[in-house]
Amino acid sequence: MVYCSSDGWAGNIAAEDATKLLTTKNVAGSYGWAFKGQRIIESTFAVLQAHFGLGSLPSSRLLYSGCSAGARGAMFNIDFIRPFIPADMELRGFLDSPMWVDELPRLATTVPLENQTQAVYHLVNATAVLDPACLQAYTRVISPGVYDSSEGWKCLYGQYRIPFLRTPFLISASQFDLFQLPYNEAAQPPYTGAELTYADGFQQAVRAVMSTLPTAQQPGSAAYSSACFKHCTSDLNTFWTVKIGDLNLKDYLSYWYFGGDTPAAVLSSTVDSHLPTWLPPNVMEDCTGFGCGQCHNETAAAAAAAGGLAYARTPPTGRFGGTPLAANPKLHKEARDGLLLAAAGAALLGALCLALAPRDTPEKADAASLDPRKRAKETGVELGEKKPLVARGTLTRVTAAAK
Repeated sequence: MVYCSSDGWAGNIAAEDATKLLTTKNVAGSYGWAFKGQRIIESTFAVLQAHFGLGSLPSSRLLYSGCSAGARGAMFNIDFIRPFIPADMELRGFLDSPMWVDELPRLATTVPLENQTQAVYHLVNATAVLDPACLQAYTRVISPGVYDSSEGWKCLYGQYRIPFLRTPFLISASQFDLFQLPYNEAAQPPYTGAELTYADGFQQAVRAVMSTLPTAQQPGSAAYSSACFKHCTSDLNTFWTVKIGDLNLKDYLSYWYFGGDTPAAVLSSTVDSHLPTWLPPNVMEDCTGFGCGQCHNETAAAAAAAGGLAYARTPPTGRFGGTPLAANPKLHKEARDGLLLAAAGAALLGALCLALAPRDTPEKADAASLDPRKRAKETGVELGEKKPLVARGTLTRVTAAAK
């Protein structure tokens, strides 16, 4: 799905509603911003069912996925899209790089992602995708009948939201995330001195969170974390080339989605036969030092080309934690749907985005009103000066087949 809502697929508010009080000049009749990610998703599923046969095949399954902002959107919505898909369709999620960790930036001049998330929480009307159990966990009782829900924004933040997901999912999060790490560093590699020290602490923060996933309340879910400087691993050839031991993300996703505790003869039809006949629900690369994973040769070469220093690392090993993934007899390769969204194409999503976009008049859509920093000043939302090295997130994939 083409990303056009600018809200992580979490919003449901029109331009003429509360956003006009936070934007423009509070002039009567003036428009603010529209955030309609939820409505775009609902409309897309309605069209897929009505015109493209979503769920019409027996034993149909849906893999709801995305990377970066798309992964965060899938994280927000996966527990809430059940009413918009056939009741008998099996639903799973593949979340590639949604994991923002609660680590303050290295420099005080960088606006934390936590602050940005709080602004989104108050701006886009994400109420419908805020998990009740998560909200309860982050609501403080001040006195009988008096509650403080100011930390509800955490239910839009990967580190805090993912433990509350109820739909089975596979999450991939690199220990040196190529989006958040450069943003928090306010610098791009090569790193030296204090930057490397911060990167080491960032890695430990990611590992601490990922080592707890999936939780005991999330049977059928899985986690994969390489020690690479990557983001959106499934969006590039890194889907095949980044490995933990002999296991790349493509094989692990295939195993998790199609296999379960399958015999080797069945498993070999979907993934490489060199893998064991079972895999654990948590696979994490174990090493220290920036970009220390099996991808480190690529990182070191790039650093050397840029005049950087060699990084001190410990050799990577694979840590396979937990008990084997549970068998699921319903998961067999022949039962899958296929890539349903491809037939719809960009025209469908483009039309939905246009249909749900705000209708600013030409005189209101002048250059000044479209300037993000001017808008940010008017809303009280700060924007950081530094841009991340790569900020993918223009795609949320709705698919029923892993490739």
